[in-house]
Amino acid sequence: GLLGYQHTIDFASTFPMVLQKYVELKGIKKHNVMCKRIGMKPDTFSAILRGKYNDVKKDNVLRICVGLELSVLEAEELLNSAGFMLSNAVMTDVVIKASLWNRIYNAVVINAELYENHAPMLFNVDNI
Repeated sequence: GLLGYQHTIDFASTFPMVLQKYVELKGIKKHNVMCKRIGMKPDTFSAILRGKYNDVKKDNVLRICVGLELSVLEAEELLNSAGFMLSNAVMTDVVIKASLWNRIYNAVVINAELYENHAPMLFNVDNI
């Protein structure tokens, strides 16, 4: 049955595998540059990429979606692989989805949009 099928999927490796796919697809050779743009510590990103991060937070996945300049569909695949989804009921998700849709990948611009919509800012601009 369905329960037996679930055990054949290695859920722990799914998210890092999808993330690795997009890192390669987008030609990201140096993680430091991307991490600086999204205000994420390179060692945090490396740990997430290697699957050493047990509790990946949705905010981090959203930051990575912006950093990798993903499309909405690509972002949804990455989020889903980590057990998340873009919700039309969450302002942060609405702003990120609109940003990706419009190919706006500038953290400062996205933070301003989040602020204007009374959503918490996603990017630590001090690090950018």
